Amino acid sequence: MVSSAGLERHIDIVKVTGSNPVPPTMRINPKNKYSIIFLKNIVGGIGWAVGATVGFALLISILGFILSQLGGLPLIGDWFARIIEVTNKALEAKKALPR
Repeated sequence: MVSSAGLERHIDIVKVTGSNPVPPTMRINPKNKYSIIFLKNIVGGIGWAVGATVGFALLISILGFILSQLGGLPLIGDWFARIIEVTNKALEAKKALPR
């Protein structure tokens, strides 16, 4: 609840400076219906998701480039090959068990 003294002070500031001291993003606009607010948030969420995806892809690309220049990719490939080998052995051992 806004007190009358606070409202009078606000009106005085507007009269003296000629501008509203409340930032436009904090003003209450009765024309903003829920559907407009919802759409703004949807667009903002999509923008955030696209930005995060592009940033992650860029980061992984740079990391892959650096690893390829340093010769680190064969080590990672060997590591994945070992994981696949162990997984396949575990699956074969599971098939050999009687049910």
